[in-house]
Amino acid sequence: MERNSDVFDGRNVFDGGTAGSLDGGNVFSGGTAGSVVQAGRIGTVHVHAAPAEPSAPGEEWARLVAESAVWSRLRPGSEAEPWKRQAVRAATELACFRDGLAPLLADDPWQDPDVVRRFVRAVGRLLGEPGDGFLYPAEAAVLVLLPMVYRVRALQLACGERPERYGEEHRQLADRARTEPALAHWLWHRHLARHADLAEPAAVTALLAALPGAELRAALTPLTVRTALGGLRRGAGVANREFLHDLTERELIDCEGHQTVRPPRLVLLTALAYALAVEATALPEIVADHLGIQDPVLLPQLLSTLREMHWGGAPGLPVLRAECHHEAVAEALREYVAHADELLHAVQRTLGSEAVTGLPLRLSSANVAPAPGTFKESARFRLNERQMRSLLMGEQLYHDRDLAVRELYQNALDACRYRKARADYLVRKAGGESSGYRGLITLEQGVDERGRPYLECRDNGIGMGEAELRGVFSKAGERFAEQQELLEERALWQGVDPPVELYPNSRFGIGVLSYFMLAERMTVTTCRMGRDSGLGPELAASIHGPGHLFRITPQATARTEPGTAVRLYLDEGVLPDDWSAVGVLERLLGIAEFETTATHRGYAARWEPGVLRPRDPRSTDQYGLTAYGRFVPWDGAPAGVQVVWCEEGGGLLVDGLVVSLGRGSAGGPTENALRGVVVNLSGPATPERLSVDRREVLDDLSATMDGLLRSAAHTLVHDDRGLLRDRWLLDLGQDNRYLCDLITEAVRGSAPQDRPGSLPELIRRQGFFPEDHGGRLHEGGRLRPPLTWLFSLNDLPAPWFLWRVLAHRPHPLADLLTSLVPELAEIGRLLTAFPSDLTILNQLEHSGFHYRADPLNRAGGLTRMLNGQSVLRDSRHSTLPRIKALRVLDWWGLGPASVGELGRSPWNAAATTRLLHELGIPVPVPVLTLASTYDRGDRDQLLLPWPDRTRSPHRLEPGEPVPLGHLALAAQRTGLPLAEVADQLAELGLPAAPALPRSVPEHLVPLLSRDFGGLPPWIGPDVPLDHLLRASALTGQSPAAMARAFEDIGLRCSLPEDLPDAELLSLAVRFLAPDDHPLPFRFGPGFDSPLFRGIMRWIARRSSAVAAFPGDDPFDLAVTELINNLGQNPYPPVTDAVPFVLLVPIAGNLRITPSQLARRLRALGIPTSNDELPPGLPEHAALRLQGLLYSHRRTNVWSLLQAAQDFGTTLPQVAEWARLLGYDAPDPAVMIREAIPFIPLAEG
Repeated sequence: MERNSDVFDGRNVFDGGTAGSLDGGNVFSGGTAGSVVQAGRIGTVHVHAAPAEPSAPGEEWARLVAESAVWSRLRPGSEAEPWKRQAVRAATELACFRDGLAPLLADDPWQDPDVVRRFVRAVGRLLGEPGDGFLYPAEAAVLVLLPMVYRVRALQLACGERPERYGEEHRQLADRARTEPALAHWLWHRHLARHADLAEPAAVTALLAALPGAELRAALTPLTVRTALGGLRRGAGVANREFLHDLTERELIDCEGHQTVRPPRLVLLTALAYALAVEATALPEIVADHLGIQDPVLLPQLLSTLREMHWGGAPGLPVLRAECHHEAVAEALREYVAHADELLHAVQRTLGSEAVTGLPLRLSSANVAPAPGTFKESARFRLNERQMRSLLMGEQLYHDRDLAVRELYQNALDACRYRKARADYLVRKAGGESSGYRGLITLEQGVDERGRPYLECRDNGIGMGEAELRGVFSKAGERFAEQQELLEERALWQGVDPPVELYPNSRFGIGVLSYFMLAERMTVTTCRMGRDSGLGPELAASIHGPGHLFRITPQATARTEPGTAVRLYLDEGVLPDDWSAVGVLERLLGIAEFETTATHRGYAARWEPGVLRPRDPRSTDQYGLTAYGRFVPWDGAPAGVQVVWCEEGGGLLVDGLVVSLGRGSAGGPTENALRGVVVNLSGPATPERLSVDRREVLDDLSATMDGLLRSAAHTLVHDDRGLLRDRWLLDLGQDNRYLCDLITEAVRGSAPQDRPGSLPELIRRQGFFPEDHGGRLHEGGRLRPPLTWLFSLNDLPAPWFLWRVLAHRPHPLADLLTSLVPELAEIGRLLTAFPSDLTILNQLEHSGFHYRADPLNRAGGLTRMLNGQSVLRDSRHSTLPRIKALRVLDWWGLGPASVGELGRSPWNAAATTRLLHELGIPVPVPVLTLASTYDRGDRDQLLLPWPDRTRSPHRLEPGEPVPLGHLALAAQRTGLPLAEVADQLAELGLPAAPALPRSVPEHLVPLLSRDFGGLPPWIGPDVPLDHLLRASALTGQSPAAMARAFEDIGLRCSLPEDLPDAELLSLAVRFLAPDDHPLPFRFGPGFDSPLFRGIMRWIARRSSAVAAFPGDDPFDLAVTELINNLGQNPYPPVTDAVPFVLLVPIAGNLRITPSQLARRLRALGIPTSNDELPPGLPEHAALRLQGLLYSHRRTNVWSLLQAAQDFGTTLPQVAEWARLLGYDAPDPAVMIREAIPFIPLAEG
């Protein structure tokens, strides 16, 4: 079975077992044969048989109706029998419907047929004692039949066809549901409760039409029944006046005698009775959390608990009595009763003076207890409410108090969107097109008459009623977009032409709490627009904190327009004196959907609807949008999208507010900021996932943005309105190479219309590589001609440097190279350059500078190339082909990957292997196996025994002997004998040397490391002489003693006769060790070289002759500086002599010539690579050449070509000078010929 961590695939689990045929998608017809489980991969499966319906369901339901307490609660003088007879016949008919549906759900362990009995009994309980009559007989019939109508509709929905995937709201449970059928069924019921329409008009009307009795059908009006069914799982929202709005207070029934029904009362009583019935699938999620785990909830026991539970206690305070077999069931029932109590209070408020005699005052779960012999106490992770409120109000979560301003605006935006949608629906329903509504949002920062600073946000949106203030506004976690009322209303809006759409921006339902990051208290004044556009009362509330109670007070004001005003009384102790909400909104809001105004201290900022508001660069010190200069909007953008090209700045907006782009799981550095364009995503284009602080988009937008910007770029090229200029393109090539790629592609595909020599004209001919022009304009704002600033190309290895030079043929530099290597003239059409090529080629310097790369760096380089791309680009599908086209793989080679190579990738071994396979690089199975073991981390003490396991990229390789240093360190860390460590590593395919010592002394372990740090890389079985001498210097032992110590643990040492004595070694450590390393010459000459011995003998002589060596003697200081520079960048590597180029600046400081300094050093026994400057190269030219060769320890084509151009000479002459100065300077003709096979060529 394909695994999907986000949603549950309903097709691949089970549906009821049958011996007949499959009818539709997941509904079986035919006789039930038993349990069927359909899945690709399932562990232990427990199939719970569903409770059987009564053998004669018609009789059972008829008896429930006939014996119901509702008939004893009729108004005095009412005639019950005619209505009772009709209700009994209707119950029998409904039971027949049920008989046809129940067998299809025989394998559903959540089926709870007894809920009808509990439901009917709860209806009777809510009506008071016998004799407290207030019902009309017609009302009694409706109340007693609604539980059965509900049951039939629930069965119809449960038998419906299941979608391919569901369970998005419960991702963790969806994963477990693959092996736990009961959990799979639970997800299905939750999906139905959230997305299926229990009150679907056609289904309800058809069901009611099939019932006998015209008078009964007249009482069971479809509107009343649909409203009652829609309210069963709405919770306290069922009492919302807006939900009950379509119902008339009283309806006369067309029948003999006077019969009346009061639909709102019936709906509320039915909802409360259903809550008291406690259906299994309506219990909180904690029950599902405890399915399919150790000590699980057993569904037969749960259903037994529900069948045997009852409401005891006094009539005014019912107490649920239930014996539970599992802690989760007890917790669920207590939580459920608390919600039912909220519903009861809401019903009481709505009924008001029309009190129902039997309505309780409170509900209690005090008698929910463990069943005998089950559990005693349980533990559960809980949230500290005060601490959680503090978190939800604090900067730890949101990082920035200014988020409260964003939340104020977004909530006002939702309110205006909602009003517009509702108004448009009413107009279209009546045959019109648009309501013409114009939203208005105003933020005002000021000081009230009492001197209290405040921030007020006013809107003319939908407003709030009492239900909204008590619900979605004041409950953290209640999302506006998920409210049942809104979901139902949006379904109605789909019935007009064109349908009305609403896209709420509410994400988490916790934003209101962020207000208290700014405020000590707040007031709310609001007026709700009803579904018929009528206005509710104006309400006011004053809230002193998120944990405080607040009163909702109706106001006497006669409102003419709905809307809300939220006033925050600012906490001056947490805000700086110059804080301004206007400045905050200017930073965050780029494009307003409705007219928006913000004012403070006489300054007013205004946003025109749908227009990008400029923000200048002086405001870039904080997070926010910057966009200014010339704007070019894309007029053809799809619905919900705005693209505005801008001269300066740029960014991404969601609902007009600035956000940043995230990389998702890939990690690594990214080009995640838009430059040169502002993109606003709203409505149908809004990303699904944002971070909690709303600053970052978590969705992968690469495909979406690529499509949008590619189309927008083609439009820009055809009508750039003066924006497409040299400076803008060069800046874009530096700041957003991905976007510049799209512009380059669009320019190349457009008709020529540019002045000759302009950048667009050059792009059309040969592509765009910004570094060809130095990456910037010349002084004075002119475009720099190609290849006049070669320094910008100095990091390119030879093939790609030649690619850029040859791209501009005819050119003097190309001619110079071709005169040296005539084969260059035969190279044909080159690969067209794109700005993002530099992102790829920049990574080559991490792979061996300008040499052919170390294969260990291929995977690391590839992942850096992918991660370095814009998050707007689908890196794998766009960058990998480009890597191939640029010949990077040919440069690296396609040899098999190693464990070390996989270890240098930021991705796991499996993902990196897939990447390498896509590029044709093989990964041997033993390599992948061992690399995966490293990934798992369960053998780290053996494989990565050093303390900080992330520090070293070195990995052991299959089949290669494990170094003794690694074995010794692993033995130290694990406490195991050396031989046992070797045996365990051998089981992983890692052999040890044939003869191992019993142990390695602890003090010797660091000396087995090549840099003496106790970490890889390790020395092998043969100890290099230089390593031996350095170990001798570090420990203070003689070389002979050090050699014996190594030989005692099985290593081999070779000691020549002319070893330096211990005194010289100790002097090296004393006088030349750098601060960050215990040994001198870390990059310099070997301790076994003549150069080292000459230096040490000079130090010995000077330190014995001078009291404080090196003291302040200029020559001693100069020579010491020279020695310390040996082998370090930017100087060439050292072998047996001091490179002559090092003498040039030192000689200048001593006011002597380099030749004089060379002779003095040789007289001191310190050899140099040359005696004098190369012929024809004066001292100042040598310094200039050193500058050109700076940071390149091996000369490259760029440095030689630049020097040849500067000195007016040939490349071979420059190479000869470099060699005489001590650089490794191969023949330039050979270097060029070696690079030719890797120059990127056009296809065909």
